Amino acid sequence: EKLNYFMPSLVGPNHIDAISSLRAQLPIPQWLLSIELVKRFLADIFTATLRTIKEQVANDWDNLPFNADIEADPAFFGKLQEIVDASTAKLCRESL
Repeated sequence: EKLNYFMPSLVGPNHIDAISSLRAQLPIPQWLLSIELVKRFLADIFTATLRTIKEQVANDWDNLPFNADIEADPAFFGKLQEIVDASTAKLCRESL
């Protein structure tokens, strides 16, 4: 299972914050699977995911329907943005 959550960053408009999570259940004993192999595998997965998001979402944002959706329901997306901003601010405080 893989989860990626991207949100605007409080750092500025040209930045995003990303939270990624991966859960895998493999029927392999831990002693047989080196942590270095796992780290390389995870790096490949996340690199490919971020590259795909950049190519298919970020680079083509203006042609996607998201801006029209946001403009069509500013009350909903305004509240959503408040939640994202509060969560991001909390994460920033906790990481300091």
